[in-house]
Amino acid sequence: MGDPVRVGIASAEIEATLRLLQVKRRARREMFMELRAMEQAAIEVFENKG
Repeated sequence: MGDPVRVGIASAEIEATLRLLQVKRRARREMFMELRAMEQAAIEVFENKG
């Protein structure tokens, strides 16, 4: 089987969630980028603990 591979959240899922939460269009890009930064930080932590 091998080691688990950590992957991020699909972009389409992020966009759909922001729309469902009725986040204003102006704020979506910033929120998307912030989420990606948090996601990358979490992946790095998991990789170093693995």
